[in-house]
Amino acid sequence: MRQILGVLRSAFEVTTAAEEDDDALIDLVSLLGSLRLALDSPTVTVPCHTAPPLAVGDRDIEAYCDPNPTGLKFEVDNYLFPAEELYVDDEPGKESLCAEAAAVVMVLREQLDARFFNVEDPTRNVLKNHEVLRSCILSAGGVSLLCNISELVNQPDPYGAAVASVRELCNSLAPSSTPSDSTTLAAAPRSSRRRARSSLIDLLIDGSNSAAVQQQSPSATACAELEAFLQLAEINQKQQPQHAWRGYKEKFPVLYLVACSSLGAVASSAASERDFLTAGAVMRKNRTRLLSQHLEMHCFIHDNVDLLPTPIEAVPAMTNEQANKVRAAMPMAGRQQDLEGDINTSADEE
Repeated sequence: MRQILGVLRSAFEVTTAAEEDDDALIDLVSLLGSLRLALDSPTVTVPCHTAPPLAVGDRDIEAYCDPNPTGLKFEVDNYLFPAEELYVDDEPGKESLCAEAAAVVMVLREQLDARFFNVEDPTRNVLKNHEVLRSCILSAGGVSLLCNISELVNQPDPYGAAVASVRELCNSLAPSSTPSDSTTLAAAPRSSRRRARSSLIDLLIDGSNSAAVQQQSPSATACAELEAFLQLAEINQKQQPQHAWRGYKEKFPVLYLVACSSLGAVASSAASERDFLTAGAVMRKNRTRLLSQHLEMHCFIHDNVDLLPTPIEAVPAMTNEQANKVRAAMPMAGRQQDLEGDINTSADEE
C-alpha cells in the first residue's frame, strides 16, 4: 500500500491542481508535462516501511521541515513520514518496487501517452491541439514548455505549428477588432522611449507612423504584433499569463484580444464526475471483463444517443432472462460470473 501511495501521489497532485478555477490552459499543459516527467523517472519516493511519523498536523510538519530541509519525506493526510526511493525496474543491488506497484507505473505511462501524447491519433495529442498551441505560444514560458515536452515524449517541436495557428487566428479578426483611435494616440507619447530601445514594436506604433498603423487591417496588425511579441526575451521566463498580459495590453492591443480568446481554460470536475457515473452504470458486477475500449464505446454511445437516427426506445432490448442465456453461452463466461449477474439483476429489479 505504501508503494501504491508513492506511485499515485503525482497523479493525485495533478488532479487536485487542475481543479483551480483561475488557471490558464498553459498551466494544465505544464501539469501534464510534470506528470509525464514524474512517471518517466527511474525511481519513486515512497514512505518508509513501519516507520513512525516524524510530525503530525500542519504546525508540527512546518516546524519540522524548516530546520530539516534535506532528507526524503512523505506527507499523507497531515502525517509526515520518512521516505525512501525505490527503482521502478529491477536494479542489481538496489531495492525496487513490488510487482503490483511497478505495474501501476507502466499502466499510468501507457494511459498518459495514449490519451494526451498519442502519435497515431492527433485528437489525443496536446502537441497537435491548436487551442493548446495558441495558449502556450502566447504565454510567458510557453515556447520553452512546448520544447521540453516534445523532447520528453520524443516528438517534433510544435513551435512552427503554434505560430502558424496564432497567425491563422489573427487573420480571422473582424474589422471591428481594430483598436480605437484614442488607444493608438494614447500610446504615441511613449513611442520615443520605445524607439530608443530599438524594438520592432516601436516602428509599428510610432507616432510618426500612426496613420499607416490605423490604415492596417486588424489581421495585419495582430500578425505584426505577434512577430514583435515573439522577439521579447521575457517570454521565455515563466509568468502567470493573466498578469503578464495586463502589462502587454498597451504594447500589443490587437494581439491582446487574440490572447484573451486563447489563454482561458474551464477547470471543473463536473465532466469527469458525469463520466464516472456513466461508466459505473455500464461496468457492473456481471460485466467486469469488459475491455477498456469497449467501456469507452458504451459511454460514448450513451452520451450521444440523441444523435442516433432511430429513437433509442425503438431499439429492441433483451430481458434479464435472455441476457443471462447469452452470457452463459459466451466461451469465457464462468459460472461465478453468471451467479453474480443473477444477483445483480435481481437487485436491480428490486
